[in-house]
Amino acid sequence: MNRRDFLKHVAAAAAFAAANPWRSLLAQTASAPSSLPATMTARKSPVHIIRYRKSQQLIKGHGISRWRLREALIAGFCELAQCPVLPKALQAFFQPNDVIGFKFDNTLEYLLATNRVFSEEIFRIFLQNGFQPHQLLFLGATPADPLLPKPRKPNFGWTDQIDFGSGKDQFTAALDDVTALVNVPLLRADAISGISVCLRNATYGFLRHPARFYRNACSPYIVDIYRLPIIRDKIRLHLVNAVKVPIRTDVLEHDDAVSPQEALLFSRDAVATDAVAFEIIERLRANAGLQPLLESDDFLPLLVEAARAGLGKYHPDQIDLKPLWLE
Repeated sequence: MNRRDFLKHVAAAAAFAAANPWRSLLAQTASAPSSLPATMTARKSPVHIIRYRKSQQLIKGHGISRWRLREALIAGFCELAQCPVLPKALQAFFQPNDVIGFKFDNTLEYLLATNRVFSEEIFRIFLQNGFQPHQLLFLGATPADPLLPKPRKPNFGWTDQIDFGSGKDQFTAALDDVTALVNVPLLRADAISGISVCLRNATYGFLRHPARFYRNACSPYIVDIYRLPIIRDKIRLHLVNAVKVPIRTDVLEHDDAVSPQEALLFSRDAVATDAVAFEIIERLRANAGLQPLLESDDFLPLLVEAARAGLGKYHPDQIDLKPLWLE
């Protein structure tokens, strides 16, 4: 399968298709001849897409339905762990004594207003399934519901300078406080790196001076930073907020700047998730009459570079899209 075929597949997967069975769609894709050797496609990286069969289920007016978001979050954790019992599903990712940091992308919170609700419902889920408030730390979002206890307070200082090969910078000191990370990026287009999803949020989101590393579409900085043990060894899963998807890289206040998709993506592979996210954004931009972020049929260079560094899989033949429709 080439990138153009993958785009068609992801477009179908992302579309609101209440009556379209996923099983036959994925079977057709699975039967397509691979362009990679069998040794490279034997173990695919699963990317779970959680959606409601009907639109306007998660988004309610200008807000988000909390109980439906909670339902989708629980479904995503269980699907990713391949365990129907939530406490056991969480045990697949975390140790009982872990201090877990949840890293949100707050860049467009003024426009999307989703992070607070996400953080509060995630907080509730973990509190009700064996974790204590002092084990849960939030970066880029703050649970503010007065009925909830206070989570662990982040260390807002900075580390000493860390050399990541292609550069040096200080990182948020909160990284030293946590033993596990949950990456909670937005699914959004970006004028600098093309997209800002898993890889970008889990790297530049921790830097003191991210603007120093914007040149050359953030390459090779994103890959070099993600490879640091302080980040890579702690990330347990990626939970992508695709409820509202910013598809423009210029005028974000434009009417078509944000596309309501009401979806969540769950995966343990940042590269595979970003590959799916990139194709979703390209489809949404095409539907809005916007120019593609990448003119050719080539794959996004950042993802190819990340895969070569062993950070994950970018090629569609190596990605297993796993949709789940909620009623």
